[in-house]
Amino acid sequence: MGIIRLTLFSAIAVGGAMVWFGRDDGLPEDRIGRERVAIPQSITTTPVVATPTPIAVSAPVSAPDPTPASQQPTPTPQPAPDPAPDPEPVVELTPDPPADPVEEVAALPVLYVTGTRVNMRAGPATSFGKVGALTRGTAVDDMGEAAPGWSQIRVIETGQRGFMATRFLSPSKP
Repeated sequence: MGIIRLTLFSAIAVGGAMVWFGRDDGLPEDRIGRERVAIPQSITTTPVVATPTPIAVSAPVSAPDPTPASQQPTPTPQPAPDPAPDPEPVVELTPDPPADPVEEVAALPVLYVTGTRVNMRAGPATSFGKVGALTRGTAVDDMGEAAPGWSQIRVIETGQRGFMATRFLSPSKP
């Protein structure tokens, strides 16, 4: 009976911890980290046309001659191959050209890191976890102010997103 109580108590404790500590309050709406650039693709179908194969037809064999001249072996008829199945469409993916991503990047102001080594965080406060560290002169896109004194940024070289204290960012390259 004691093992059942222990198992039940453990399950309730783990469930309670998941409910209490699993909250998303105060976290940013968008995901932080590297963004994958999705390339839209068009799907076109092309039917596969099977080439007809010749079918061997054997002629009926006439009655053998009673003269024992040279006997030639009669060919054994081969079964006709199964007819080719209906052609199935083949799907070919052709990528659409991207919708000019240069314009999107050019719309965001470029800032530069001014500190020797500055932590990039998962949220707009030092209480959030560290996503990475950037060195002096690293170019980032300014995605806007996330909180007073904090900017949401995206590293131009890697595409990694995070938050950094605005006092460590400058529009002029150091």
